[in-house]
Amino acid sequence: MQIPIKVNDQLLIFEEKLISAQTIYERTKIVDEKIYFIQGEASVVEVDFSDFLILKDNDLFRSGSNIADKLPSKPEPITICLNGKTGEDYQLHLSKITGRGLKKSDPEFPHGRLFVSIDNETDIEISDDLSLILREDLSFFVIPSGDAKNIGDPIDLEECSKHNRRPPRKHHYKIKIDREKYVVSEAIITGGQILAIVSKDPSEWALNQKFPGGRRARVMINENVDLTKCGVERFETVRRQAQQGDTDTFDITPEDMEYLNANHPDWKKCSEGHGKYGLIIENFFVPSGYNQTSTNLMLLIPPSYPASPLDMFYLYPPLSKVNGIAPFNLESERHFDKNWQRWSRHYEWKVGKDSLVSHIEFVITKLKEEGLQ
Repeated sequence: MQIPIKVNDQLLIFEEKLISAQTIYERTKIVDEKIYFIQGEASVVEVDFSDFLILKDNDLFRSGSNIADKLPSKPEPITICLNGKTGEDYQLHLSKITGRGLKKSDPEFPHGRLFVSIDNETDIEISDDLSLILREDLSFFVIPSGDAKNIGDPIDLEECSKHNRRPPRKHHYKIKIDREKYVVSEAIITGGQILAIVSKDPSEWALNQKFPGGRRARVMINENVDLTKCGVERFETVRRQAQQGDTDTFDITPEDMEYLNANHPDWKKCSEGHGKYGLIIENFFVPSGYNQTSTNLMLLIPPSYPASPLDMFYLYPPLSKVNGIAPFNLESERHFDKNWQRWSRHYEWKVGKDSLVSHIEFVITKLKEEGLQ
């Protein structure tokens, strides 16, 4: 990118669009005179050494004391665009403004991170103390700061999505995969690359993208994801069909999947075919009062779930209580190549209210209650 400008009769070429006025002074070797930005007959702005400008092709600058006489007593109003909004509310009777002053126009994030869009290609972050010379048709937007402390820190996509703010382009990004956040340097990334970040084999794991409101969409291995689009909230890894059995499987609800990924990520589906399905959570936390601190939890899932109820739960390895009192109604049953300890605990299943989530919470509650007895 090359941007030609003229200072008096001198042609200067710049590679960047946001430049410091100091650069212009240094390249023109103008020392004893002021430089002025000529935006039109009615718009002449004195350029201070500490100012910054966004250049456009063939911008015109002049130096000399006589230019000062042409400065308007009151700057013409300049209309900007902020967060996609424009109009009279965004007319500024100023020739220059700081980043901090611009952010005050955003009541939701007056202390957020400010960016200016350049030719619909690049978004440049503006610091609080940067003094920017205003010009017509500049487009600014503010995003929440998150835990960012410095200019150039990665953009937290989850924070942008929560507040319906578009992430800036050509930056580093902080993306959430399951429960952890990772920094990536590219705005376009494939589903396979996202799985590689968390060291998960695409043959065993699939990837979902979660959008605001809970909607999810499967991201294929070679599918591109544009991280700069508004609404990229987070990604969830999902185990593909269990290794054992045939390809017969079952569906769980998006709410179930979100709960499992957030609270019990070591889960998988299993099947013995012919409509027999199970869900296994490995490393399932066991409360105090038992001989182990973790075990594997298995639930049998009826083909018509969630219209049909879940009932009982199964543990492997089996639990016993440290006080020597045997839990009631335990049996050994074989499922999915293991002898599971069946806990016969029941409640009335309410269709539309109960789910895999409520059933797992029921298991947790029962184990806590009986561990104390």
